[in-house]
Amino acid sequence: MPINDPSALTTAVVYGTQLTIHSQLQAELRTTLSASDELYDVSIVRLSTGNNYMAIITYEAAPPAP
Repeated sequence: MPINDPSALTTAVVYGTQLTIHSQLQAELRTTLSASDELYDVSIVRLSTGNNYMAIITYEAAPPAP
């Protein structure tokens, strides 16, 4: 999937435990992305301590409507 506008490329990060990361991720996707944004990647990484996780969301924000 090609990037249309590099200046619109954005990342968001959420944190949670192995039991809550899915809820944190869902909440971020629902509140941050609009219907016309391009979602490129969601990477979930386990942090070095405990059962903590980090999710990195990479997306391209759609241009504003005229």
